[in-house]
Amino acid sequence: MTTATTDLAVIEAQPIVSVDQVCEQVQSIQQLMQKVMQEGQHYGAIPGCGDKPTLLQPGAQKLALSFGFAPEYTVERNDLPKNHREYAIVCRLTHRKTGSLVGEGVGNCSTMEAKYRFRTENTGQPVPQEYWNNRDANLLGGPTFSPKKIDSKWVIVHRVEHTNPADHYNTVVKMAKKRAFVDAVLTATAASDIFTQDLEDMGEVVSEKAASEPVAPPVAATPPTQPKSTGDTFTITAVNIAKEGTTKNGKPWKRYAIETAEGKTFSTFSESHAALARSLIGGAPATITAEANKYDGLDLKSIAKAAEAEPVMPRQVGEVMVDAQIHSVESRTEQANGKEHTVYTVDTNFGRFGTFDHKIAGQLSKVAGENCKIGIVYRETLKGNEIVELQQVPF
Repeated sequence: MTTATTDLAVIEAQPIVSVDQVCEQVQSIQQLMQKVMQEGQHYGAIPGCGDKPTLLQPGAQKLALSFGFAPEYTVERNDLPKNHREYAIVCRLTHRKTGSLVGEGVGNCSTMEAKYRFRTENTGQPVPQEYWNNRDANLLGGPTFSPKKIDSKWVIVHRVEHTNPADHYNTVVKMAKKRAFVDAVLTATAASDIFTQDLEDMGEVVSEKAASEPVAPPVAATPPTQPKSTGDTFTITAVNIAKEGTTKNGKPWKRYAIETAEGKTFSTFSESHAALARSLIGGAPATITAEANKYDGLDLKSIAKAAEAEPVMPRQVGEVMVDAQIHSVESRTEQANGKEHTVYTVDTNFGRFGTFDHKIAGQLSKVAGENCKIGIVYRETLKGNEIVELQQVPF
């Protein structure tokens, strides 16, 4: 009887790419971002999709060109009911000089996706006040109806299916191709820690949803005895929180009620307007401009000390804070996308703000600690409130 002995060979795994080579590749991508790629064109942040930059198709093409990648595609078409169609595409990247496979990516797109399948029709009917209390879609007509703000008015829109899905065949095949290409580039360059998958098309979905969903419910109905106001002087007696809650995105909101000695009550969602109104309680009179809403209430549009020539109005990019007192201006250096940025933090009597603008920071530093009048235009960002413009600068 013969006994066979088998020796197991143990092979120690060795990396085929050195640490130095990995570092060089990361540096190459960062240098390409600094010298060639532009934010907003080749990469950028998509609202609602996190802070990591999203790699857009033009950026993926620049990376493929830089690393010498050539794409090849395999297209699979699936016909669905009611003339709908789905495309599944595989993108294979090969090196132009060696012909070796360096990475693969997959992409899928279908006319069944909501942005291609549906469209909205304006019914012309106003959103009933009851809807804002419980967000019951049945009050609008059912689950296919929703509120949308059109020409500054909340109306009911109806979601209906496109009657001819073939109108989008070319669009969805190109979208699937783009998704596969970007996925392949991220895989081949190992750049997923720098960029997210291409969500360029997701930005349209997010923006459409944000446009159709209310940020906060309209001002609740108030007694019809409230008269209109077009810029009169009032003595403020109290500022209370009439209602508060959160949006579907989890963002908190508050509606303030500003009461006056003249018997009028004004409503506002503006934190800065409410803060200014509080500072005037029992003190100097205020010049208030308001507009009657459809519920016979008064929506505050601007507020200022009566002694001021004109009230400061909100800007499209954000709100204007008046009589802002600057406590301090501090700077720090941050690294983002391989670049070094100087960020300025501005402490005011309205709270803390930030800015990347050296000129704005310099102007605010000159008035820090002084009791002077200055207007700050700001906008909300994912990381806080950013100053974008100054008004009434005393120099």
